Amino acid sequence: MRRSHLLWIYGVALLFLSWSSLAEAGDIKVLCSQAFTEAMAELVPVFERQSGHHVDISFGTTGAIAGRIEKGEPADVVVLATPALERLTALDRLTEDRVELARSLVGVAVRPGMVVPDLTSADSLKRFLLQAKSIAYPDPSSGGASGIVFARALGILGIAQAVQAKSRIVPGGVGVGQLVARGEADVAVHMGTSKNSSMPTLHQVFSRA
Repeated sequence: MRRSHLLWIYGVALLFLSWSSLAEAGDIKVLCSQAFTEAMAELVPVFERQSGHHVDISFGTTGAIAGRIEKGEPADVVVLATPALERLTALDRLTEDRVELARSLVGVAVRPGMVVPDLTSADSLKRFLLQAKSIAYPDPSSGGASGIVFARALGILGIAQAVQAKSRIVPGGVGVGQLVARGEADVAVHMGTSKNSSMPTLHQVFSRA
């Protein structure tokens, strides 16, 4: 298990432990970024057995979850990217009580057998993306943080149009890694901290922050 994945679990554990000490046994409704799906799958059953609480958890992209909260959907715990939490707090949809769980990266995955590229500079990243035959990444309009960050990076590099012409843009970002694993794309862009066996050669590129 990757160290980053362990940090996610540790951070979420601290979040839930605060509930186990402050609330009587009962249901806890959680609205959560899908980036935490695997961490929650490992943590929630243990937490439920040890605390007596039942966790009712719903996953989605950051944009989708934020939209539900803006419309007034209640939740006991919300796990989202910091910018979304700050905006919801400013709208008085959330309280200011917040715990930072993790700092994740956006990663690039290449097909097995491909040489892991040198992406240590903006120029090398730009060259790699222009040379790639096909690129899959989450649809920014669906609210996925990695898709939003990647689209912003393409704009900064001045290659948005060239890359979009050869891209597979995936709504919600689910299955991006599988496109590479099946040979339907040469490169996938997604959360670099995901413990995803379908993205076998993962090289972290730039931070979401």
